[in-house]
Amino acid sequence: SFDERLLERLGRSGERLSHRLHVEITAYGQAAVKPLTRMFGEGGWGEVHAVRLIRELGAQRAIGPLLQLLLDSEPGVIVYDEADLGELVIDPALQTIEATEDEEHRAALAALLARTPGRRSDVREAIEGILTFAPELGCGLLAEYGDPAALPALSAVLDELEIDRQTTT
Repeated sequence: SFDERLLERLGRSGERLSHRLHVEITAYGQAAVKPLTRMFGEGGWGEVHAVRLIRELGAQRAIGPLLQLLLDSEPGVIVYDEADLGELVIDPALQTIEATEDEEHRAALAALLARTPGRRSDVREAIEGILTFAPELGCGLLAEYGDPAALPALSAVLDELEIDRQTTT
């Protein structure tokens, strides 16, 4: 069974995770995932390292708690710097964005989706969905996602936005 003392050490870790602690935790493989999710919401470097370790372990079952951590956080707060969980996060994030009506949560999920790999129409459409309530943010996220298929939606929104033009004399 997982050695709980490893979580205590992880919680006390600084910006750099020691190689020894990394090896000790990853040696548990998938058995480390559930204990690592208990670090969510703790803040600090321990939480950041827990997210990174879960990503490294490719733990699909940790995605739900990660998304909940994102939704439970204050709007505008970056929960973890390394939110890039790759393709693992796409389907759960799409299901969550579809199920929530809260605009701030939808925007946070769209920001997460904008950092995912590949170019999927369902991801692009989910990001486009925030254009109605946060056009500037949506345009930025679509640009970050980089799907050329988003150009018509971007063009339509940009045509509607007022652009402040400053004249120089």
